[in-house]
Amino acid sequence: MTVDAADSGPRPPDLAGSELVPGWLVRLAAIGWRVLVAVALVVLGVLVAIQLAIVTGAILVALIVTAVVYPLVDQLRMQRGWPRARAAGAVSVLALLVVVLTITLIGLALVPYLVEIVRFVSQGINQVTEQLSQLGLPEPVLLALNRLVSDLQGFLLSTLSQVATPIANFVTILILGGFLTFYLLDDGDRAWASATGNLDDWRVEELTRRGENALEQVGGYLRGTAVTATTNAISQWLYLTILGVPFAGPLAVLVFIGGFIPYLGGLVTGSILLVVTFAAQGLVPAAILLALILLTNVAQERFLAPRAYGASSRVPAALAVVALPAGYALLGPLGLFASVPIVALISAFTPAVVQSLGTARALPSTNRLVPLWLDRLGQVSWRALVVIGLVWLLLQVAVVPFFSAPIVVALITAPALSPVLDALIHRGLSRTAAALAVTGGTVIVITVVFALTVASLASSMNEILSTANLGVNNLHVGSAPAEFVNTFGGGIASTVTSLITGVATTTLGLAISILLVFFFLRDGPTWWHAIVQRIPGTRGPQVDQVGTSSVSILRGTMTGTAIVSFAGAVLQFITMAILGLPLAFPISVLMFFLGFIPYIGGFIATALGFLVALAVGSQLDIILMFIFTIVFNIVQGNIVQPLVFGKTVNVHPAVVLLAAPAGFAIAGVLGMVIVTPIYSIISHNWRTVLHMFDPEDTSPEASAPRASTPAAPAAVPPVVGREGPAVTGAGP
Repeated sequence: MTVDAADSGPRPPDLAGSELVPGWLVRLAAIGWRVLVAVALVVLGVLVAIQLAIVTGAILVALIVTAVVYPLVDQLRMQRGWPRARAAGAVSVLALLVVVLTITLIGLALVPYLVEIVRFVSQGINQVTEQLSQLGLPEPVLLALNRLVSDLQGFLLSTLSQVATPIANFVTILILGGFLTFYLLDDGDRAWASATGNLDDWRVEELTRRGENALEQVGGYLRGTAVTATTNAISQWLYLTILGVPFAGPLAVLVFIGGFIPYLGGLVTGSILLVVTFAAQGLVPAAILLALILLTNVAQERFLAPRAYGASSRVPAALAVVALPAGYALLGPLGLFASVPIVALISAFTPAVVQSLGTARALPSTNRLVPLWLDRLGQVSWRALVVIGLVWLLLQVAVVPFFSAPIVVALITAPALSPVLDALIHRGLSRTAAALAVTGGTVIVITVVFALTVASLASSMNEILSTANLGVNNLHVGSAPAEFVNTFGGGIASTVTSLITGVATTTLGLAISILLVFFFLRDGPTWWHAIVQRIPGTRGPQVDQVGTSSVSILRGTMTGTAIVSFAGAVLQFITMAILGLPLAFPISVLMFFLGFIPYIGGFIATALGFLVALAVGSQLDIILMFIFTIVFNIVQGNIVQPLVFGKTVNVHPAVVLLAAPAGFAIAGVLGMVIVTPIYSIISHNWRTVLHMFDPEDTSPEASAPRASTPAAPAAVPPVVGREGPAVTGAGP
């Protein structure tokens, strides 16, 4: 903890208050600005999570599923002796199958009947209002009931549309969440150890203990909720069937869904069941159903819930009621299911964070007006906001299409071509001649690739999509896969169309990129040397180290990815050509370009080839293309790409999977291509970059030998203290 020089000594008496500023206002301001910046940082994090909705959804799905199934992984490892990867893989596949089957059941058993259920609910409430009006109920109450009917109809239909419309995003979240679940189960503890590696041992111990406790509580809560929701659905389906209420199955599925929304879910679904029963069978069956539901709830709370939830703590009702609408407003239907587990996780983990920020084992706070943990949180928050603002500004400049795309393309291409340049210089060419030769060859390659792309995809993209949709329809698994294909295929088609229709803009951008490549190859080392020489102190070698590492990562990543993409495209073409399938060449061209998107691109391209076989191929063609798709993605994802990325990027596959949709949300297709090497550059060099801002690096004594005297606790550098909002430790 670093403080200002003003905080290191006795505090003047007037800091607690003065004739102009009361003491309570000084304390309130000192606490207030720290709370404000901390809340601002949280709000900014929520906004980023909403912007990256696919990534956020995948992380939430993975965390929720991991919390539920991780005891099974431990059981397989401890009792059966399975390796970690084997146990994680088996449990991940099992969990994904359960989730997919559950969602399929909900879609088949509930969605087709939802409109009829809403009609029955409206009819039942209308009957209730008619009887109440006959009893002389005041007109405002009747109007409120009618408004309740319309609001309920609108809520159910809007929720259905939110779930059904973005099918492709939902499927993408499930796919990414499934892979991420495996990586969390397999490497979660190692990732946690890496994340907490720079903390003190006692902080790591406390955070780990609280984290394990939070995971256990959330997992127990979710398992208990699943058991009680299933019990409610089965019992109430039985009651509805005995009473002869229509749509007993869909209503039971609705009860099951509502069981995962604590307190409010059961209240809403129970009311729907009562109203439908009243509309269909009358008052007496509705009263019987109400009595049976109440008895079931009492028995469940007394006998089943303690065993189902175990030692996990139940989320307080007041907290859940506040979290549910907030989650729905932020994340839609997913927020209804995820808000309470998130609140449970935060409430279980927060004490460890507070203790780590301020504790008796650390230096005592010199600010009497502000608790140590809040002071640290405020100081970190406003600095984090400044850094995030700077990153946001850089991103806004970087994603300006006309200016950024040529520069990014040149920065990616020049490092990949530098080995060819060095080879030509070694053969006796001057740097200018070698740069011209390499640039000329690049022009030829780009012209050929662009011509092949236009010739193969301009007239074939629509045929690829229509054939893929035909193959999806032959699966007879509903509309979700077709929506998935249309969304991703439509995005690819729109990108291809924009490149073809905007020939002038594309040509101009490529021309600028080629010129930049030439200048980067010819003058890049000279420019870089001039920049490094102008950096004072020890920061020059650090900047040179970062630049060298970044160029090496870009060169290795793009060269390796290009080779892997070309090999995959050739293999895809040969396989489809041997089987006599149409569209082999355009799909292979897509494979080459999509191969620059790690993991996801190859999966999409091979899946399109399989769907073509499913649409027009024989049974043997379908089987062989299915085997090719599975084997290709397994070999590429587990052997080829880890070899390429392992030596250059060194990024975990889970990060790559999440980085691709995040890059697309920030900068489109170009963002998906460059986000992985950029993340690798940051992960490799962030410590070096941080040391550049260390004030000791430029001091005259930095390079001189220092006496090995123990540092006193009070000797904290004042220059990195509370600059910014605070002029003293007591106030803003």
